[in-house]
Amino acid sequence: MPRPGNVLMIYPRFSAGTFWNFAATCEVFGARYPAPPLGLITVAALLPSEWSIRLVDRNVEELTDGDLEWADLVMTGGMLPQQYDLVHVIDLCRAIGKPIVIGGPAVTSSPQLYARATRRGARISAPRAWDSRRRFSSR
Repeated sequence: MPRPGNVLMIYPRFSAGTFWNFAATCEVFGARYPAPPLGLITVAALLPSEWSIRLVDRNVEELTDGDLEWADLVMTGGMLPQQYDLVHVIDLCRAIGKPIVIGGPAVTSSPQLYARATRRGARISAPRAWDSRRRFSSR
């Protein structure tokens, strides 16, 4: 049985100047944000039920030091319009030595953009992430 752990899932912000940033539209309709992090939610459903999971959607809330301190493992990923914030999240985690798994369409379609993250200890894409999960669980 996997050892219980705390997994922090971070959904990066969409860049302001992209089609995917609906900030002005949301303001008109009084919504917080129209695009839920379905990929991370799906991955969360696949994790062992004994693990505690938190989701921080950086489009509607701030990531705190307390969130990162709580986590044993960080998972993040997104689309190309989230690239800048995705790299920022990776850098934050690397700076404090927090294990991180990255994936999603941006990472899969442009792995060269994330090569420096992997050299610094991040894991890219689901197949390798599941190997990490097994190692993480057996500690």
